Amino acid sequence: MDIYRLKIFLSAAETLSFTASADKMSLTQSAVSHNISSLENELCVQLFKRSHNRLILTPYGQAFYKDAKKIVAAADQAVARSSAMKAGEKGTLLIGFPYTQLVDQFLPQFDAFRQAYPDVNIIYSQIDSITLSRQLDSCDVDVAFGRRNAFPESSAIQWRHLYKDDFYAIMSKEHRLTEKEEVSMEDLEKETILTMSRQSNPGMYSLIRYMIMHNGITPSINDTSNSHESTLLQAAYGDGIVILPYEYIRYGLLERLTARRINAPNANHVIGMAWNSNNKCPALPHFLDIFFESFGKTNPSMEE
Repeated sequence: MDIYRLKIFLSAAETLSFTASADKMSLTQSAVSHNISSLENELCVQLFKRSHNRLILTPYGQAFYKDAKKIVAAADQAVARSSAMKAGEKGTLLIGFPYTQLVDQFLPQFDAFRQAYPDVNIIYSQIDSITLSRQLDSCDVDVAFGRRNAFPESSAIQWRHLYKDDFYAIMSKEHRLTEKEEVSMEDLEKETILTMSRQSNPGMYSLIRYMIMHNGITPSINDTSNSHESTLLQAAYGDGIVILPYEYIRYGLLERLTARRINAPNANHVIGMAWNSNNKCPALPHFLDIFFESFGKTNPSMEE
């Protein structure tokens, strides 16, 4: 059934005049009459009673008017939704990250986007770094937060530096190094470093290994844990020292633990936001514009 023909019917039903309907729809009177006749033939009912140059809706016409109005309204809404989605004003945006501490500081930027585009549904998804990388490459994730080397080496993958985070040595409060305000890599030379296994967290495992090798120390490595929580529990019992970025610990530690900043070259990592330039998500360009505009206002010295 032709939606435009339904609109002609609605116009005629509301004006009860083919002439007035023709003026309203910018048509000729004969075109209106032809469309009404075609609609009546399609429905096999008479919609109007024509009497003394007047139109009267028949009972069929009155009943059909109510339904036609709903159909046209639904069609108009569908077109509007489709246009809005194409323009990025509606739809879905999926934001991926390996842990919440990495992105919770960007709530003001997320709020700015939500206020500008309230009809875009934002999905926040915590995903391990390997899966996140794959989903960014396949465009199943629209925006991803993490280290640059956690994402595919591809010309399509765009990445922008957001902040640098220092690493801390986390240890029992009874540990000898708690006497220091900061620790050096040389201080860790004879310690046992507790870390997750390569299989459980390849990104962090490689980063800590690189940091140790770059600074020329050879501590004992215990990489049997499958979570940071497990390594921290081991540290609480004095089994060694955990090396983690500050974002992991800013919400606090176990009562038995304390942390000291590591003062050494490369004892930090750089976090940024990545997206795929092949991603066709209509909301993505709007999100990037608003995010970086908002972020730039509060971080004027942000590195490009």
